[in-house]
Amino acid sequence: MNAIGRMLPTLAPRLPAALMVFTTGYAGMLLTNNLVWPRSLFFALMCAAALLTAITQPAAALAHLRRAGPVLWVVLAWALWCTASLAWTIEPRFSLREWETEIQYGIFVFVATLVAVRDPRDARTLVAAPLLAFAALGVAAVVMTAATGAFDPTRWHHDVGIWSTHLVLVAPLLLFLPFAPATARGRRYGVAAFVVLLALLLVNARLTDNRIVWIAFAAVYGLAGAAIAWRGRRTGKAVRPRHVVMLALLFTVLTVLFANVVRDKAEMYYPPSMSVSQVLENDPRIALWKRVVDKIEAAPWLGYGFGRGILRDELPAELNNLALTHPHNTLVGQWLETGCIGLALYLAMLGILLWRHAEAARSVDRLRGLIGIVGVALVVGFTVKNLTDDFFIRSNAKLFWVLNATLLAAAAMRANPAADTRLRMASA
Repeated sequence: MNAIGRMLPTLAPRLPAALMVFTTGYAGMLLTNNLVWPRSLFFALMCAAALLTAITQPAAALAHLRRAGPVLWVVLAWALWCTASLAWTIEPRFSLREWETEIQYGIFVFVATLVAVRDPRDARTLVAAPLLAFAALGVAAVVMTAATGAFDPTRWHHDVGIWSTHLVLVAPLLLFLPFAPATARGRRYGVAAFVVLLALLLVNARLTDNRIVWIAFAAVYGLAGAAIAWRGRRTGKAVRPRHVVMLALLFTVLTVLFANVVRDKAEMYYPPSMSVSQVLENDPRIALWKRVVDKIEAAPWLGYGFGRGILRDELPAELNNLALTHPHNTLVGQWLETGCIGLALYLAMLGILLWRHAEAARSVDRLRGLIGIVGVALVVGFTVKNLTDDFFIRSNAKLFWVLNATLLAAAAMRANPAADTRLRMASA
């Protein structure tokens, strides 16, 4: 023990770099549930390094956590209420297992990422890793589909819901490519990379046959486009016509692809005479939500206990549909699991994340403003995507925590670069 105590001060300056290696590797593997044991290993190393950093450099770790501001406290309040639901859950073993996977690990990821982001280079690394991993798996999906004639998400992308949700989480990050570079040459390369990755994003989204993903993309890029135009007017820069044309073209593509997916699903599952509006009205989730509302009325304040599938046996049996094991809406799911108090805390958590990101978006600093816009688009896009399903779980939820922590830390560093420089020098 004495030897370890003597070694800790020596290791302390090297911990942030080691922590970033573990965090980056973990973030890069969040795309697929097939890499379970390597991801778990990276996760364990990341959390251990974060804990060791907090022990050896408490002042630096605490300063890093303060970058999140009140967000951290609201996130912890929501997590504590979910934890409290273990006391009244109707299925203790299931809720405990889900709590360990979603709440315990999710909060660890959020806190560890806040501790990890030591300088702007770390933040860039944590943004680049998911983008590169998306590019690799996105290309793999296209190549495998072309080779086999059918998209098989079970091999590397887990399923269409998780993959399409991941695409929505990646979509705002693409905005850094054309808008973050400071030089004209960098912006030209960024625009080219943006166009290529956006095309890859849309192709992969079409492979999933998911409908809400197109509405989520429209929310992401529509909101981002409006915010960028607002910032331009605020700084006296006129909106360029080509940007308006590009945004209009993107929305046209999204509309066409959305209609195409709806038509294909209608032809697959419904009679040819049924219109698109009738298809949407006959969606099985309508009956599911009505039944879930009845369940909520029986336990409105506390819910049935934490865990997306807390009624995974009752709902399919009552609705005669084995796929309807959960509410297929994150907001409704939060109410069902943890009551109206849990839903209020979840909404407060989303609200304060939006507030902090919007605060950064209003900054006079160009890059901090972009970070804020990406953060707002991230939260809004993720929320919209989960209105017809609930993928605030597993790899999607952890990537949500990683990206929000990274953006909060990056925005805080841009707000006070001198303080962060002093902090890095003190902890080195």
